Amino acid sequence: MREESLMKTSSRITLNIVMFALVVFVNYLSNALPLNGVTQRDLSEMYPIYLTPSPYVFSIWGLIYLGLLAYVLIQLLPSQRENSYIRQLDLPFVLSCLFNIGWIFAWHYQYMVLSVALMLGILGSLILAYLRLDSFRAKGGNTEHQWIGNTFSIYLAWICLATILNVSIFLYSMGWRGAPFSEMFWSVVMLGIALVLFLVLALPRKDTSVFGVLAWASFGIQVKHATGGALFTASRIVFVVAMLCAVWCFWSNMTRLSSTKRLLPAAS
Repeated sequence: MREESLMKTSSRITLNIVMFALVVFVNYLSNALPLNGVTQRDLSEMYPIYLTPSPYVFSIWGLIYLGLLAYVLIQLLPSQRENSYIRQLDLPFVLSCLFNIGWIFAWHYQYMVLSVALMLGILGSLILAYLRLDSFRAKGGNTEHQWIGNTFSIYLAWICLATILNVSIFLYSMGWRGAPFSEMFWSVVMLGIALVLFLVLALPRKDTSVFGVLAWASFGIQVKHATGGALFTASRIVFVVAMLCAVWCFWSNMTRLSSTKRLLPAAS
């Protein structure tokens, strides 16, 4: 039975590595070839959505992939192979990779309905991973587990924003320009909805990383609309709120960690 369990675990580990490698490879090909003759930047420029931040904001993918690389390497450690914290992420991680690969093709070949559906698939799989980490998040955990938890927090937060942007691009591609209101009005509304969703998601969990992503993205929108206007003001407000929440979450977590360390000698 033990041997059978080890074989099952090895298969999961191998599958995680393969799926991560495929995602990175397909992402590379999508711009190197590029797929359908267009890069992701070309596609973004085809759809002038107000909510699209400055191009540098998308460099967050480098941080996400670095974190995911650490995740697939950490699971190789003998001490982590059978760890329930690690193994509970197998299914949502593999699903997110499959949806991610599918989304890249749908996006480059401009199958907009399919791209939204696949983006929702990525979002759903990451929500599953995030919720599965809840019980462990409350306990704290070692450095490796904190790294993994922060990685999935950043990934989920970014995909939440990417989903809003993807839906906006889909509506734009269908010819909808916000009637009876303006595109700017709906952009401000969507940014407000994003802020509320992030507050509901991250504030009870004191998740600094989630608010960090919102601050990063909202600042990028400010930079793009630096000449002023409603969206500039709204993105500045969101940035300030996100930064305040991030600082509060960080301070709360540090205070809790410090209290826990002080209690350990007494408990022993």
